[in-house]
Amino acid sequence: MGTEVYYEKYRKLSIISLLTGIVAVIFCSLYFLIWALFDDFLTSFVAGYRFMPYVMFSYVCIGACLTIAAVVIGSIDLNNIKAGTYSRKGKGFDMTGIIIGYILILFGFSLWFVDFFDFVNIIS
Repeated sequence: MGTEVYYEKYRKLSIISLLTGIVAVIFCSLYFLIWALFDDFLTSFVAGYRFMPYVMFSYVCIGACLTIAAVVIGSIDLNNIKAGTYSRKGKGFDMTGIIIGYILILFGFSLWFVDFFDFVNIIS
């Protein structure tokens, strides 16, 4: 009986934090790639449709929700680890989800700042 090996599994919160961070990066990258690669196509063929602003707004909202979810879920699980209620297994997943989320939030606010104050026209 003393030779049994116990191993700890990763908790669901730590896995969800990492996965939502990764999905948010993919989601936001695809958003910018679509506009960068297909800008002329979208403005000439798709921009005339009334539903397109709603689709793009929902795309941005989903990306923002995934980013915030990665930070919140990772923070909750990391606080439980620091309190001692959980083992340290999954701490790296939590920290990675939090870091990815904060980077995406910072990137989103910087893009909003550049767009709001129209710095793109000053540069070009």
